Amino acid sequence: MLKKLGLYFVVLGLSWSGFAQNPDIFLYTDRGAWEPGLENLHEFLVEHDYSFENKIAAQLQSGELVTEKPQLLIMPGGESWVYLEDLKEQGGDAIKTFVAQGGSYLGICAGAFYATSHRKGGAATGPYGIGLLEGTAVDDTALNHSGYIEGVMDFHWEMGNPFTHGLASQIKMLLYGGPSFEYSDQEAQRKQVQVVQRFAHSQKISMIHFKYGKGRVFLAAPHFEIKKEAGEEPKHDLAWPFLKRILDSLMTP
Repeated sequence: MLKKLGLYFVVLGLSWSGFAQNPDIFLYTDRGAWEPGLENLHEFLVEHDYSFENKIAAQLQSGELVTEKPQLLIMPGGESWVYLEDLKEQGGDAIKTFVAQGGSYLGICAGAFYATSHRKGGAATGPYGIGLLEGTAVDDTALNHSGYIEGVMDFHWEMGNPFTHGLASQIKMLLYGGPSFEYSDQEAQRKQVQVVQRFAHSQKISMIHFKYGKGRVFLAAPHFEIKKEAGEEPKHDLAWPFLKRILDSLMTP
């Protein structure tokens, strides 16, 4: 019943917050967000009984991150350049303030590009996102770097990281142009950057976790929110258990 109700909310563009007054999670659902990603995120959040609301650019710009005080903002996959156009400097500043003051940010694919100061390949090369990470998000797929495809790829977990405890060393996940991450040793030390996952063939970094002010940020290249697409069989069964592990960690004080 919850799954059906959650999908009904997706279709109507409504919010699901378990009737809570203040949701724990904001999910960005405005222009540019990738529909399959949103559908999977909605279904996941409903199935696991998280309190959340859909939010658009104008609501983030108007200060709802401050007035409603969620624990987590999820920026999904899609078109990061559209996020930048719609949220503008005001929305980006609101997000950075929210995280700096103790909120958490989860950026998947486009949400990761959006969070990073520089981009290489694809939509742009040079200064780009809002700068939660001051490094560079590299679109290896658009740059035709060897081994990068749009589809299921092999990834290696960074063993010894708390997020990967108990996991097998390798996992298959979907990549649709998501970035690898580059950053300086100085930033890594200052923000306590942890590598969580790497592309198996290149060993470039595909998932990271770090601190930003009092808050926390998790950026991911692969679409680990995608359990299935358009009625297909699940592509990688580990996706949702790992997503739950990440959300629970980001929402733990």
